[in-house]
Amino acid sequence: MLIYGKEIREAIKNKVLKAAAIFPMNLSVIRVGDDKSSAAYIKGIVKFADEVGIKNHIYQLPEDAMEQEIIDLIQTLNSDPDITGIMLQTPLPGGLNATRLINRIDCTKDVEGIHYYNLGKLVNQEEGVRPSTPKAIISMLDGYHVNIAGKKVVIVGRSTILGTPLALMMIARD
Repeated sequence: MLIYGKEIREAIKNKVLKAAAIFPMNLSVIRVGDDKSSAAYIKGIVKFADEVGIKNHIYQLPEDAMEQEIIDLIQTLNSDPDITGIMLQTPLPGGLNATRLINRIDCTKDVEGIHYYNLGKLVNQEEGVRPSTPKAIISMLDGYHVNIAGKKVVIVGRSTILGTPLALMMIARD
């Protein structure tokens, strides 16, 4: 079975468009350094946000940015009531601790669902923010009415942003 995500993406886009019309959203993305794959990913985020009416701002910090400088920016964004979502784009340059920085983000503004609080809700099978790629995979399976209960799946990788959350989401569905 081949699954094409275009129709599902459009349905999600329409849902977000309606939500953004009711609840104004404002996304801040922090990018450190000049990783080329990050630039392409952020370009896609900005395009989608613009299409659905989500305000967005990319904070571009130099490769040699100090951890405290990033923490200060995160704290400023956390305290700004107009900012509804914060994302720290990875990978980060060497010497920066992504986990420590991500967990400085207010868990209610963690759009990626990878703050310890949100991951804890995932582990406990409670409602909450889910990492976007695993959530997209589940949405595609749901969109095509693929019942995974009782099935065996293979997940390659165990990252905090993809492999582990996807495994937990699959386990929650038996």
